[in-house]
Amino acid sequence: PLLPRAWVEAMRQPCAIAPFYGRLVWLNRDGKHFPGASPQSFFMLGAGGHYVWIEPALDAVIVLRWLDGAHAPGVMRRISEALGA
Repeated sequence: PLLPRAWVEAMRQPCAIAPFYGRLVWLNRDGKHFPGASPQSFFMLGAGGHYVWIEPALDAVIVLRWLDGAHAPGVMRRISEALGA
């Protein structure tokens, strides 16, 4: 592993005032913030449409660059389907 398991678990814990956010990551606990990704998934988002999508359900880390946010749900759904979710 690149990061200790305890650190990753801490990252995935929701913030008290923003349950959709953990330690520097966006959470998808209700499955609504990032449709097409599992509720276990979490994301790092950067300027210009850069995404790092960590998808435990698929044992995958997906890096997307220059993704228009309007197209993100469809892209995530298609990637999940392609990887067998």
